[in-house]
Amino acid sequence: MKAQQASERAFKTAIHFRKEIAGALSVDAAGFAEALVRAAQYWADKDDVCVISRSGDSDENAIARRGNAERIIPGGDEEIARLLVNRDFAWSDRNDGKIVSGDYRAWLALPISGKKETHLVAIIARKGRKFSGEEKNAGKLLASYFSMALKDVRARNRKAAAITEEAEHRILLRAQGSIGRKKPPFPGFFQLSDYSARAGSDFGEMWPIADDGLIACSCDLTAGDAERHAGLVYLDTWFSILSQTSLEMRDIVQRLNVDMVKRSSECYASLAGVRYSRKTGKAEIAGAGSATALHFSHESMSARVFSFGAAAGVRKDIEIRSHDVMVKTGDVICLCTDGLTAARRPDGDLVGADAVAEAIRRNYFLAAEDLAAKILETVSSAAVPEANADDRTVQVLKIL
Repeated sequence: MKAQQASERAFKTAIHFRKEIAGALSVDAAGFAEALVRAAQYWADKDDVCVISRSGDSDENAIARRGNAERIIPGGDEEIARLLVNRDFAWSDRNDGKIVSGDYRAWLALPISGKKETHLVAIIARKGRKFSGEEKNAGKLLASYFSMALKDVRARNRKAAAITEEAEHRILLRAQGSIGRKKPPFPGFFQLSDYSARAGSDFGEMWPIADDGLIACSCDLTAGDAERHAGLVYLDTWFSILSQTSLEMRDIVQRLNVDMVKRSSECYASLAGVRYSRKTGKAEIAGAGSATALHFSHESMSARVFSFGAAAGVRKDIEIRSHDVMVKTGDVICLCTDGLTAARRPDGDLVGADAVAEAIRRNYFLAAEDLAAKILETVSSAAVPEANADDRTVQVLKIL
């Protein structure tokens, strides 16, 4: 590298590096390092180039090497790790062979640093003469440019991640909104959901079954957006199939749990379900997790609250609680997700299932649609806006 060309070559290097990463929406650590090796060679000319960085594996002390690293720094990681500690531009006009191979007379170390640490170091090694003052100055400027490029890439990655996350969330909300539509009505049944929290976590649906009955389920999924989206579609399919079998509600939830445990990605379902037969008058209630079910008896004017254990998908051997209730005309079965019961009051306490039960006791005479609206209204009035914000789904089955 001719001394008088150092600044010109540094400029050329910056242009090539910018071209390397310009077309990518996001750039990972390995991609940035590889682009750095290729671009730095434009500045190094006939000198050898390598890049070192922290390895991405489980050993935080391991060093990743790229370019001509085996030739330039044949030693162990402990020696070259010192370059990642030092955030300053470094050089040696008389190489002692401790870090860089003794085959080279001189070397430059260009640190690419963030706010608190050096993330990568580009090493230029020369066999002939030492580096000139102009070359060292150009190297410092190039190190600063790469550090700024790293900062820009990180900002770009955060923006790309935010865009991706928002896109995934929109897809999730569309899937959530589409589930349960165009289902045939069932006398005395109504579902109401408040999705204003935009969590995309709730699932609620009803399926007509034999014996002039129905299966209904209110479910809250815990998972990341992408897996939650897949979970919504999965549950919709699962219940749509199993609701047409003779399986009891407990068996459906049990099979669901076993299958969810096998999924490679973590996704947990808190649900309350009921299988009701108008022919026999039996309502079988079963569930898992933090969802809640209630039975209001018109005869005794009292409400019984059913709670459940661990969420489906947590482990294979969870207890699936099931309750058989013989219902009569005027009784109410209510299923709801914890967006209602876990809403927070101004005093810090949770609204709780008792508030839902009281809303049913006071308004049991209303039609199912109006009763569901009154339950949601009661919770919304009692809760602090935005506190414990979550989707809220309530299903009301009024026995006619």
